[in-house]
Amino acid sequence: MNEEQAAERIECYIEEAVRQVSPRPTMRRALFTSVPCDGLVRAAPGEVGVSVEHNHALVEVPRAGHAAVLDTLFGYWAGLDYTVLRDHRSAGAPGVVVETPDGFVLKVDAGYSGDGLYLSGSSPCVNVV
Repeated sequence: MNEEQAAERIECYIEEAVRQVSPRPTMRRALFTSVPCDGLVRAAPGEVGVSVEHNHALVEVPRAGHAAVLDTLFGYWAGLDYTVLRDHRSAGAPGVVVETPDGFVLKVDAGYSGDGLYLSGSSPCVNVV
């Protein structure tokens, strides 16, 4: 898998997750990046592997609705047998983090200030295109 394919897969995971939420929130692109990773995957000698990361703000979700979104996505991901890495739905800065069978990590959280809700995905280490 290369960087472009990883980005496409992240977006598929995120879009499918958002379809589970009712009413469906609007997504606003917050951050799309690729960062070098350890345990490098190399397509050719000297080529660097990266982890692709996408972060979307879920707009039009009032603070009072954050818990329902977290519960919905936790239930959806658990139903797909994703590995739960963190379940902090009742914490002061609530969030859920899961890993898919193909090594992608998905996260929904209220952000540092708790004012917004964010849905993120990151890839395992992949080849740079």
